[in-house]
Formats: sequence, structure tokens, C-alpha cells
Amino acid sequence: MKNLVQIRVSRGLSQEHLSKLSGLSQATISQIEQGKSYPQAQARYKLEIVLGPIDWMSTKLHENHLIELSAGP
Repeated sequence: MKNLVQIRVSRGLSQEHLSKLSGLSQATISQIEQGKSYPQAQARYKLEIVLGPIDWMSTKLHENHLIELSAGP
């Protein structure tokens, strides 16, 4: 499974360049890549416009998000 960093790097893009192309802030991209934030539908759409189709359910990002959700109280 690839994570967003691997996908971005495989396309030869820096966070800054992806930010400019997608319209998302570099801070947002960084948070998504670090698993601190899961992108909403609009952000996923913008990323896929630039990076191509992404299987969000099989990314490590999705796994991190599930782990956070299942941690509970």
C-alpha cells in the first residue's frame, strides 16, 4: 500500500508544488501526509485532479485514521 507521500514523490512533486497545483495549503498537505488529518471529499478531489486516482481505502493514511477512530476512550 502506498501512502500519500509516496504517491506525490513518485509524480516528482514537492509539497509546495502540489499545494500550488491543487489549491490546498502546504500545511494541509503536510497534515494529511502525516496522518494528522483525513481529507474531506473536496480535498480528495483536488488531490486526485493533480495526482490521479487514489484508492483512499488502501492508503496508509486511511489505516492511520481508522486507528485513531478505534482508539476510543
